[in-house]
Amino acid sequence: MALNDVMIDIETLSREPGAVVLSIAAVRLDPYADRMAEPFSIRLPPQEQIDGGAHVEFATLRWWMRQSEAARAASFEGPCAQSVAEGLRKFTRYLACIPAERLRLWSNGPSFDGAQLRMLYHRTGLPWPYAQPFCTCLEQKARFDHAT
Repeated sequence: MALNDVMIDIETLSREPGAVVLSIAAVRLDPYADRMAEPFSIRLPPQEQIDGGAHVEFATLRWWMRQSEAARAASFEGPCAQSVAEGLRKFTRYLACIPAERLRLWSNGPSFDGAQLRMLYHRTGLPWPYAQPFCTCLEQKARFDHAT
């Protein structure tokens, strides 16, 4: 079976729409089997987003300060895309390895990761590469609970 599903997780500096997106992580998977492909991960330059009006929330900064050093390092340190557009183009290429009609994107909840990514693509002037609504872990859990 092909790996047409992609789980996405982003890290941000706000819970509000239009947040600074620190990083995008994704992995191609089969949600019904124990199979995954190589993951994708990229850090995005926060200052470029702040200069463009992206939102930073004090409560989220405080939350980040209470996280482990490893979690903070993964989101704030190390290699970073030269620009937000470059990072999004790399993410688009990662998704493009799956035919558009078969691609299903997953996230934890229905309104955060996908909405933030769509806004980031829009702010950057790039087209959002995915036409369908996100599948969510919460929806999948409800389907599984109902079937058992």
